[in-house]
Amino acid sequence: MTGRSIGKWVLLCIAVILVVGLAGQVRVLAQDSTPVWPTDGWRTSTPEEQGMDSGQLAALFEALDNGGGGLHSVLVIRNGFIVTEAYFGIYHQDTQHILYSVTKSFISSLVGIAQEDGAIEGLDQPVLSYFPDRTVDNLDARKQAITLEHLLTMSAGLDWPENDYSGCVRMVSASDDWAQYMLDRPMINDPGAAFHYSSGVSVLIGAVVQQATGQDLEDFAVKRLFEPLGISDYEWEADPTGLVNGGYGLHLAPRDMAKFGYLFLNEGVWDGEQIVPADWVATSTSPHIVVAGDYNYGYQWWVPSEQDYYAALGYQGQRIVVVPDLELVVVFTALLNNDSIEETLLHDYILPAAVSDEPLPPNPDGVAQLEAAMEAVGASDGSESARTLYYVGGVGVGVILIGGLVFWQRRKHGPVG
Repeated sequence: MTGRSIGKWVLLCIAVILVVGLAGQVRVLAQDSTPVWPTDGWRTSTPEEQGMDSGQLAALFEALDNGGGGLHSVLVIRNGFIVTEAYFGIYHQDTQHILYSVTKSFISSLVGIAQEDGAIEGLDQPVLSYFPDRTVDNLDARKQAITLEHLLTMSAGLDWPENDYSGCVRMVSASDDWAQYMLDRPMINDPGAAFHYSSGVSVLIGAVVQQATGQDLEDFAVKRLFEPLGISDYEWEADPTGLVNGGYGLHLAPRDMAKFGYLFLNEGVWDGEQIVPADWVATSTSPHIVVAGDYNYGYQWWVPSEQDYYAALGYQGQRIVVVPDLELVVVFTALLNNDSIEETLLHDYILPAAVSDEPLPPNPDGVAQLEAAMEAVGASDGSESARTLYYVGGVGVGVILIGGLVFWQRRKHGPVG
């Protein structure tokens, strides 16, 4: 071998070593350090590649009744990869689902964005100061003392019968202006004195954001939140004035729900851009008021008393769970009379499945067990296209059933233009 040939051989060996070394470094960074941004769609992975146990996740589905027992979807995302995705019945990846009160957490994020912009000066500002041109019924010193923070913590003291849903029914059926309806409500407590859950209060939060920014609330949400995350198809119920329902009116596909959770998992950053201020993510998902039971309440987020996660929770089992220490996001959609089954699935199967921060050895038998368990209860991966929504021109008309009463309501919808 000539000197020139030896030189070429040495250079080739060095190049191979560098390429292999760099490839290994890229793999490690992509898995361990650099978030995977699902703006244009989620990437999938086996559970083991993300340090999760397929057998443990299979046991989740083995514990379910055939057909899912009222569940419509289950998504488990770790390190930015979908590791488990299951849909039941007519539900698929592109099927929008009503979020009910999960909507409230989206509205909270818009408050944080507006405050960062300077449109909202502080959470201690009186709510009525945002509506100087409105005449308000039942006005007294207590109502004048309500601040935005009182709204965010469900401690405004405004009368609202949430438990039998009659508050929602009355607001929608009796008023063409839901913000005015809430401003007119009588007081039952001093502001800050007690937690009193109220979807109407969340509608009022949305109205405050709209007033403070001078922008239509839906347009503000689309420009500042939906578009950066790649959320282009949605539906959002609105009152006759055009104010979208910040209490329970947003419809999204589960994969887009997961994007919102992933945004908060990454402290409000999305693909290098700070969408929601990091301090707002931390503050809004911290406990601010004590609630009876296992949860406390942040700013439109639920914070368990003894768990290291936070959650957006909605009626009948709509749920986005963010577990920062495990780099985990979990999404449920459902039609459940008792959503405690989701707590069981989360605590007994999903959280314990995250056994390592590092990839586990390949487990083809475990993956096969997971696939078989899903199939046995009638679950699919949701890859088939399905639509269950309907539209009438630019504004849809939907039927909503609450407390046995059926009524009609205007609805706005995407996709984003």
